[in-house]
Amino acid sequence: MEKEVFSKFFRKGLENENGFLAIISKKSNKIIGSTRYYPHKEKLSIGYTFISRDYWGTSTNFQVKKLMLAYAYQSTDEIYFHIWDDNFRSQKAVQKLGAEYFGSWDEEENHLTYLLKKKYLGQKQIIIITRQKAIRDRPP
Repeated sequence: MEKEVFSKFFRKGLENENGFLAIISKKSNKIIGSTRYYPHKEKLSIGYTFISRDYWGTSTNFQVKKLMLAYAYQSTDEIYFHIWDDNFRSQKAVQKLGAEYFGSWDEEENHLTYLLKKKYLGQKQIIIITRQKAIRDRPP
């Protein structure tokens, strides 16, 4: 089962119109993970990040996300992250970046959505975090 799930993940990554990025270790020059930008409900999102267990607990994910955010903020002021509701490690990682819980956009999936906004004040770039409640169209 695991092989099927990862095969689907990599196939979709390669088909992604916004690219499929390899994470390469500077020390070993080997691929240690992958991540991507993707559109979700016409909003730019970052996710589907997988990093080798050897690099869990290091600054690798944080550094990758900082680079991706810097690039993305050249064309948008909002970045979304969709994370499985039981993936506490990833939830904590985006919270360290400053993202806050936004809600859930996928009724059929158990994803939590986090939002990270950018705003300029004079010449300094600052990240503004806003708490927004998601509106869900569920029957009572």
